[in-house]
Amino acid sequence: LLFLGPEDSDFANTLNNTEENDLKPADIDLFFNGTFYLDSSENFEPYLTELGVGYFLRQLAMLAFPIVTVARTCPAESSHPIPSLPDPCTWSIKTDAAVRTHVITFQLGEEVEDYTMDGRSIK
Repeated sequence: LLFLGPEDSDFANTLNNTEENDLKPADIDLFFNGTFYLDSSENFEPYLTELGVGYFLRQLAMLAFPIVTVARTCPAESSHPIPSLPDPCTWSIKTDAAVRTHVITFQLGEEVEDYTMDGRSIK
């Protein structure tokens, strides 16, 4: 498992003290948007082995301390008042692992094609 923590971990208190149904869009933006740094990694090598990542790339991955930046961008006029409509916001996740940088951009509910850090094609 990878444990990532936000620059300002006060959000953990907000999340722990708030029921899921009480989260407002502004709370969600504060919790998800930001830059996260690797805190610890347990059983990562067996996980990579199960994914089929080769020995050399597994060793490089074990040395990496990725920085993950998550951004949610919504149209200015959208406060998303109607829950039955799809979320018009675009999400972007950038992973900087020193030797390689990966960016994926998507909308919730949309299937996207992507490539893993080791070059495998995924959906």
